[in-house]
Amino acid sequence: MKIQPITPSKLIELRKSELHGKGVFANENITLDDTIETCPLILLPEIETELIKQTNLFNYYFEWGNNHIAIAGGYGSFYNHSYMPNAMFVKDMRNSLLIIKPLITIPKGTEILVNYLGDTTSK
Repeated sequence: MKIQPITPSKLIELRKSELHGKGVFANENITLDDTIETCPLILLPEIETELIKQTNLFNYYFEWGNNHIAIAGGYGSFYNHSYMPNAMFVKDMRNSLLIIKPLITIPKGTEILVNYLGDTTSK
């Protein structure tokens, strides 16, 4: 399978966020038909979690199945959390990709937020 990620500079940009310093924002209106970003991953054995916790990467890793953790490429680790997200993570386990998809139409200039718990109804 050939992977064709969305170029981050087209739909999104990384800039200052009022929430947590940096965040990902829409450069143009994003519709439900869009893929916001496809992020390649660096997979690490889950046992390295304790090492990651001792670094600045602690807030940027994802739990990944099969006893792994992952660091997302692109802007994947810079989407801020919200219990009322406008986007979601889709895990492509087979290809080790994190895909960011909109839950609603996201207007240009809006920060793109995801629920880190994966369940948009959880608080």
